[in-house]
Amino acid sequence: EIHPDEAGMDNTPPWNEKMNEYWFHGDRAISRRLLHELGIQALGKGRERFGDLRHLPIEHRASNQETFASFLQTRAISAHDYDLARIMHETDLPLIVSPMLNATVLDAGNALREMADILDDPDFFVDGGIQSSLDRLSDSIESELWIDLPDKSDKSGYYSRDERTGNVIPVLTAGGLAPLLSSQHKKRMAKVVEQLFNPTIFGTDFPVAAVDISSEHYEAGRYWRGGAWPFFRKIVADGLRAQGYFDHAEELERMILARPERADAYELEHPETGDGHGVPHFSPTAAVDMIFAQRARFNQKRYTNNDESRRQN
Repeated sequence: EIHPDEAGMDNTPPWNEKMNEYWFHGDRAISRRLLHELGIQALGKGRERFGDLRHLPIEHRASNQETFASFLQTRAISAHDYDLARIMHETDLPLIVSPMLNATVLDAGNALREMADILDDPDFFVDGGIQSSLDRLSDSIESELWIDLPDKSDKSGYYSRDERTGNVIPVLTAGGLAPLLSSQHKKRMAKVVEQLFNPTIFGTDFPVAAVDISSEHYEAGRYWRGGAWPFFRKIVADGLRAQGYFDHAEELERMILARPERADAYELEHPETGDGHGVPHFSPTAAVDMIFAQRARFNQKRYTNNDESRRQN
C-alpha cells in the first residue's frame, strides 16, 4: 500500500505511526517542522469552519496531525503519478503491507474464479497469470503477515509489515481478521475466531473494534483507532461463514442488530458502549444491518422449518 485510504482505514495505527515518524520526526530541518506545525494548525481551523469538524467533535474523527500526514503522503505519491515502482525506487516514503487490503483483494479474486466456474463459458475465464497471482498472494499472506508470538500466544495473528524494512508493525488491528474470508489454514482461523470473541482483544459488547482494545493505540470510538465500523462487521461475518463458523456468525450478527443506536445508523460506534459516533443515517451501516436482518429472518425460518419437520417425523 502507498496510502492508508487504499484499505479505507484512514487513521489506522500501523499507517499513522509510520507517517507521523516520517513526516514530523527524524532528520527534518527546523524550518520544515515549523512549516508542518503551521500546516496542522491551518488544517484544524479549516476543518472547524468548512469541513467535517463543523458537525462532529474531533474525538470522533482523525486528529489534525493524522489528517495532515495523510495529505502530505497523498501529495508526495501524486507527484510520482501514483506509480508504485517509482515510489518504491525514487522515494523513501513509508509503505506498508497490510492483511486487510491483501485479504480482500484475494477474496475478490477468488470470487472471480467462482463466477468463471459457474458460468462455464469459454468467453469468460480467469487466465493462468491471474490464477498464479492469486495463489502467490494467498501464500504471501500466510508466510509474511502471520506472526507467531510464543510469549503472547493469544496475540499471534496477522499483522502489517513495513515494506521498507520488512519489520512487523506490532499493532493488532481488525484488519488481521480479514483473512477469515479466504484462508485455508484452519488452526490459524481458529485462533482468529478466538481473538474476535476474546473480551480482552476484540470481544466487546458492540463489535468489531478497529484495534485490539488492550493496545496502547486503542482509542474507543475514534475513527479507525478503535471505532466499530459496518464494513468490518460484514467482512468478519462473511469470513466466519466462509470458515464454517455459522453459529459464531449468527451470534455476531445478533449482537450487532441488538445495539441501542441501530435505528440511527451511525457511521461508526463506540465498541464498548454502543454510542453512535460520526454522522447518522450512514448508508453502509443501514445496508449491513439490512443484510444481517435478512439473514436472521432466514435463520429463524430455517430453524422453524426444521422443528416442524422433526415434529412430523
